Amino acid sequence: MFDTILSNIIKSQDTKTKQGRMFENLIKQILFQAPLFKDTYGFTEVYLWSEFSDAFGLRKGDDGIDIMAKTADNQWIAVQCKALDPATTLNFHTHKIDKFISHHYADINANFPISQKLIFHTAKDTSKDFGAQINKARTPQCDIKIYGYNDLCEKLSIDWSAFDIHKMQDSINNLKLNAKKALRPHQKQALDSIKAHFLESNNPRAKVIMPCGTGKSLLAIHAIDSILQDSDMALFLAPSLALTNQMIEEFTKEAKHSYKIFAVCSDSKVGTKVKKDSEDIESSELCIPPTTSPKALAEAINKHSGGGEITILEL
Repeated sequence: MFDTILSNIIKSQDTKTKQGRMFENLIKQILFQAPLFKDTYGFTEVYLWSEFSDAFGLRKGDDGIDIMAKTADNQWIAVQCKALDPATTLNFHTHKIDKFISHHYADINANFPISQKLIFHTAKDTSKDFGAQINKARTPQCDIKIYGYNDLCEKLSIDWSAFDIHKMQDSINNLKLNAKKALRPHQKQALDSIKAHFLESNNPRAKVIMPCGTGKSLLAIHAIDSILQDSDMALFLAPSLALTNQMIEEFTKEAKHSYKIFAVCSDSKVGTKVKKDSEDIESSELCIPPTTSPKALAEAINKHSGGGEITILEL
């Protein structure tokens, strides 16, 4: 179904400008509604560039910015949207990704500091040096995240079969989400035991041992949903970045409640150079920006926690 929607966007419009506008409207809806972005950023304001420039009296030329979005933490994120034929190979230079990333937007940053740049594209493939170019362009002040065809098609929990392209510009509530997975009998039994162990018997710890393929991740999500109270935190440990990514994606799809999610790497060098025969991914490929800074993590948790403040002492 996503292919059909994309085909309508690309082929039904007589100019690339109109194609781009339709795709930008779609991304605007995704930023507001897809669980991954709601839980990670909690966008409170999302503007198409024309809306943003009109609202704040800025110049009309966008220099590559298609959308400006404000997070729940009052940070501004610049977004570029590339509506391409899926058969296209996205190129860092040819498709002007380099200009969007390298541009400092001094006049915008003066009043709306850009803390991150997101790029959405519909190409199924990227050039060989694309990942290396993106990694090279990242800075501590402004991270870069890329969301491509597969992310849009499969990883955002959007029910594309229920999407009405004709209502794309009428409302930001046009997206329908896929139904959440129901627990199987053995998972329900395990969840009841977990809840009884922690909530009824007040035990501090336990081990849940299950064979591969029996739904441990989904059970963990339901257990967190059942046990955590307001302002509580859950720590999920994974032995690889690939599994971290998988769990974040599943959590945003299947959790009944909304959570602020942080991806924490134990070492800034973890995953930066992955061997060709490795099944792991690079840290830049995580679906949300990772952090290795205890100070940044403490500050973020303090913003979302209703409890006592976390203090980091720098020695």
